[in-house]
Amino acid sequence: MSKYPNIAWNQHESILLEQRLAVVNYAKLTVGRPYNFLVIISIALRILGLKLLANNKTLHRISQHDGYICSELVAEAYRRASVPLFDKPDDQVTPGDLAERLIYQ
Repeated sequence: MSKYPNIAWNQHESILLEQRLAVVNYAKLTVGRPYNFLVIISIALRILGLKLLANNKTLHRISQHDGYICSELVAEAYRRASVPLFDKPDDQVTPGDLAERLIYQ
């Protein structure tokens, strides 16, 4: 961790070693998957107040197969390790959601 002094490390989650390893292993499995620009479009539409377009089932289905954005990957890795971080779909988790977890814990 000393190699990356300007990164926020979340050390507040109370998880078992097995769960922590599951998070890491899942993240390693996703190496090479593309960046998910469709999720960014969906988040942008919601921010702009165009929730009807953002909640389009077709856009949602397509975006789940294109890859990940950073916050989506974190949310999915934790959920798969039985440590759900949020009460919303992984592809709707934003970097701001993760930042708030660091701030308010």
